[in-house]
Amino acid sequence: MRCLTTSQMEKFITDELTDGEISEHIESCEHCYMNYQEMSRGRGKYISLFLKNQAVYQPGYLSPENLHEDNVTSIDKYPKKRLSKSVRIRIAGYALSGVVILTLLVLIYIAFPKPPDSYVALTATGITDEGLLRGQTAGSMFNPEISVTDGGYHLEIKEVSADNLRIVMALQITDKKGNPVPDKLRLGKDNHIVVKDGEGNVVAELSDVGKTKEFYLLSAVFPEVVRTDKLEIEGNIYYLNESGTNHEVQNGDWSFHFTVDMTNMNKIIEVQPVDKEYEVTKGVFIRVKELINTATSTRINVESVSRGNKSMDVQELMFHFEDSDGKEIHNVGSTKPGHISALLDVSRTKDQNAGIALFSYTFIDIPQGATFVLDGASLSVKDDSMIEFRYEDLTDGEVMFDREGDQIYLRDLVIDAGNKDSNPSAFLKIDGYTTGNMLEDQWILQKKYSQEIYKLTFRGAFSPSGKGQNIDEGSEFVIEGLNKRTDGDILVLKRIGRYKNIGNIEWSFPL
Repeated sequence: MRCLTTSQMEKFITDELTDGEISEHIESCEHCYMNYQEMSRGRGKYISLFLKNQAVYQPGYLSPENLHEDNVTSIDKYPKKRLSKSVRIRIAGYALSGVVILTLLVLIYIAFPKPPDSYVALTATGITDEGLLRGQTAGSMFNPEISVTDGGYHLEIKEVSADNLRIVMALQITDKKGNPVPDKLRLGKDNHIVVKDGEGNVVAELSDVGKTKEFYLLSAVFPEVVRTDKLEIEGNIYYLNESGTNHEVQNGDWSFHFTVDMTNMNKIIEVQPVDKEYEVTKGVFIRVKELINTATSTRINVESVSRGNKSMDVQELMFHFEDSDGKEIHNVGSTKPGHISALLDVSRTKDQNAGIALFSYTFIDIPQGATFVLDGASLSVKDDSMIEFRYEDLTDGEVMFDREGDQIYLRDLVIDAGNKDSNPSAFLKIDGYTTGNMLEDQWILQKKYSQEIYKLTFRGAFSPSGKGQNIDEGSEFVIEGLNKRTDGDILVLKRIGRYKNIGNIEWSFPL
């Protein structure tokens, strides 16, 4: 059997490897035995194996029944054996080398920032962010050693993970007795933590994404890949207050600042070009542009491109990933039960002149070799469908918006005069059927021969039916700004933009 690697030895010491052959090899190999002795220090097994017998090496010491402190007395049954002179010389040399190495490690520990011995918050049980575990191995996690006290409250930051796509922080606040206070921090206008690049530009602001019993978990996903030698983290915390309005505000200054060295993260980041394209409808294309892999996350950039079709604009994409066995891993924008726990952030930016929209989806992880499957897309389509009516027509119940498969009945227009606490408001009562999306379609109401235009917002309920939706009775358009009705006025109900859903695409390719 070959000598154990550092990783294998670590797993053996922590009981992840319990192979008897490994125990026999360590017993018979002086090199592995010395490594085991050194790596076991501080883990409890060194105590049970050696302190009782003053570092005496004997076959059988590493048998499973002797690897626990509960069995420490069983080691005494082995007779002590005087080592040969050559072995003693080598051991003395190892000891001297150990002293020199230990001295150097102490100097390094003093000179450089120190990572925590264990990351008890960012990698705690119950936190399912596997990207942070990878980041810990890759070196994205460190201890900024921030400690600020004011007004009897103590703010401390021990754990931060940062790379080119995101930053995650574990922040703790304790009271005078040292007890964690899990509900005092309020981030907003006055309390905020910003991230700046090396040139002083703000690239993100951290938000509270969750809590444990001891820590606030703060996070920010960068809208663009940050390529800089360092990040500057500036925290301005001027008050603490529990949720609700009846709690006393504790004013103070718990501001802080620290720097993140990005040198190593800049070496790890990988950009993988993809450049795959699919035409979802005439003149509108979806192009999967690239994958970006960092220490803790993966981003997939997808573009929508309009070529000769300026009336349609992609608003949303539906897609999922499958593993090598065809099993679905994550899905985005789907109406079926989702596996989106790994999705961290979605952003959309639009270049109006070029007719290109960029969608960026940031995941904790997209497994290597996964297959990308495009399920569908939602498009915003320019529309000028309209219907004219008078107030008095509504009482007959015969006004219907009948356009492109839609049959929406206009039932009544109600004016609420309001009171001293509220402004007047108007409601257009509707029901019927639509092939569009009432929550996303854009509607306006206009008085004919007038420049007065009122924006409409749908409020109500609907249920799937065929290729569209039934609009339930009692639904309505809220009319913003209309405060009176005048019989004889001609009104124009106009849909200026509608959503068009394209499904069942199933275009796919391996990443």
